[in-house]
Amino acid sequence: MAYTLLATGDLMLQRPPARSDLFPAVRSPGHVFVNLEEALTGGGERADKLVCLKGSPALAVELKRSGVSVVTLTNNHCMDFGISGLRATRTALAQAGVPAVGAGEDLAASLRPATLEAGGLRVAFVGLNCTMADTGAGSSRPGIAPMPPDADLNAIARRIVEDDYSRNRSFRGSATRYTSRWIPVRPACPRSRRRTVSRAATWH
Repeated sequence: MAYTLLATGDLMLQRPPARSDLFPAVRSPGHVFVNLEEALTGGGERADKLVCLKGSPALAVELKRSGVSVVTLTNNHCMDFGISGLRATRTALAQAGVPAVGAGEDLAASLRPATLEAGGLRVAFVGLNCTMADTGAGSSRPGIAPMPPDADLNAIARRIVEDDYSRNRSFRGSATRYTSRWIPVRPACPRSRRRTVSRAATWH
């Protein structure tokens, strides 16, 4: 059975969608991967920038109802309302049952993939960025997932698969193969800097 992955560009909800089937093209088995280009918070300290985006934390439930499987927060608006805004966003998404990647309490958390299953496949999603160092996560600093311009993308994919394989005993002793794809979400960047990407690796 064919697997379908629908990856969207920027999504900025301000109110519940007029219709629940925002993503009718995706049928089981498959996933919807969304770039959530806003903070979901009722507070936070507004960043010193021209445009800051946020929506109500209640909208996380609407994402779930609309069929969103996982979101990436690796963008230039997830930190518009500071660390408290990031935490509120992640909390709202977790409570709604929507996995979030690309930002977290520290570097390790920001790089942690969300692993989902569909159609006999395990699919890992991560969000990475190399253009916004001022909001990047550190060893003890919340923020978005950083990636050096010279990062070895294939090595990142291999590490995701190997870590998952080692944690799941049912995989041990069985053959595993994986396919990976980079999805650029900032095509306006120069080719040499086109590294703000999300990754989907599938294996079985």
